[in-house]
Amino acid sequence: MKNKKDIEIKRQYLRDLKKQVEKGDLTSEELYNYVLNELKTFEPEEDFESVIKRFFFRKD
Repeated sequence: MKNKKDIEIKRQYLRDLKKQVEKGDLTSEELYNYVLNELKTFEPEEDFESVIKRFFFRKD
């Protein structure tokens, strides 16, 4: 399992990607492809689904 620092870095990166989509610097398709690639790299015990739910429903 990855350490908490690595997980927080990924979460911050996801939040940054979300902001890029909102500003129009990144397309939704590019974000979707990134998320699919990340799903392949996370270990089951990291609960990527919860990370993604928080990412998409979070209001920063």
